[in-house]
Amino acid sequence: MTSFPQRVSALAMVASGLVVTACADPTATTLARADAVAPHADVSAAAASNWEFMVLPLLPGGTWTEATAVNDSGTIVGFGNVASGAVHAFRYKHGTMRDLGTQPGYPTSRALGINLQGDIVGSATTAARPLVQTAVKWNPTGVIGRLPGTDTVLGSIARAINNSGVVVGSIRVARADWHASRWMNGQLEDLNPWVTSGLSTEARAINSSGKIVGFGDFYTTFSLYSGMLWDAAKNTKVILPLNNGVDLYADSSRAYDINDSGQWVGWSSYPTTGNTETYISWTNYEFYPPVSGVLGAPESAISNKRRHVGTLKLPNGRNRAFSSTWFNGGGYGDMLPMPQPYTVSHGVDVNTCGRVVGWVRASGSHEKRAALWTRYARGQNGRVYPCD
Repeated sequence: MTSFPQRVSALAMVASGLVVTACADPTATTLARADAVAPHADVSAAAASNWEFMVLPLLPGGTWTEATAVNDSGTIVGFGNVASGAVHAFRYKHGTMRDLGTQPGYPTSRALGINLQGDIVGSATTAARPLVQTAVKWNPTGVIGRLPGTDTVLGSIARAINNSGVVVGSIRVARADWHASRWMNGQLEDLNPWVTSGLSTEARAINSSGKIVGFGDFYTTFSLYSGMLWDAAKNTKVILPLNNGVDLYADSSRAYDINDSGQWVGWSSYPTTGNTETYISWTNYEFYPPVSGVLGAPESAISNKRRHVGTLKLPNGRNRAFSSTWFNGGGYGDMLPMPQPYTVSHGVDVNTCGRVVGWVRASGSHEKRAALWTRYARGQNGRVYPCD
């Protein structure tokens, strides 16, 4: 059985000070694609629209939090503010929120990735300007330390860690020049020698076989990027193509996540359709073709069971988290529920059980709250949860 934070009733959660709902959102919608494809065999018709939602507790004295990652045991990591105003990394496990603290000399910390063993990676930042980031790792008991080689570069950040303990992220080698990097066997490796020199690159995710995805600025026009794949076994890189060979041609793309089957997901923009943004999978070159009035927001994630999460920019200007089984055959799948007073949501990560983490924000507020969405089916004896 997969361990996960305890589910309790809505009444009990309200009594404990959490803002929650434990029922499916009756207004949850599915955006249809004009050219829907046949669903994959692992898509269940009963899996749609049944979601529980909860907001995670705050850190002591804090007013906001963001969730950044969830592992297959259900442990959630992220960051939020504390009573002093500083930002600290957190871990939410078995219903308990823990302040992970920060590296000595670096008063700010952020947790950005976690593996199945509970190793957590992220960054810590100095207080004095110019601000300096350093890549850090917390072991499963919460002890923090800087990653090897970080004292030899101008800055660093760790984004993800696989179950073998290999970490990927970026190192700063010049004022405005960041290079994708890997920490393996106690050594820091600059991945830019695998690409054209003089370009900035960023590694965002790594799978169990060591394949790494991210992006690099391969164009002369500022801020135009191309998604990239690094193959650790072959010490090679692939610049991911910008068009599907049919009708959509992108001027920019970024790869954000890769699962253990080698399916990569990311985002592309299309100037020929008014800078429309859409999600993309490079494995089979599958797209979410643009839906009228809807734009995709950049970051996204994919689980080992092909469940994809991300954020849509809706016609009303607000962002809304979604979850679907890639490729659902029906577009963007479920719009994830959120109760009042929340009006904005972002989906950031998803685990193998289909549990989604991210954040929500109330109308008129600038403060985010870390959020968890749990998918369930209706069985004869009540709700049935994946992996339970």
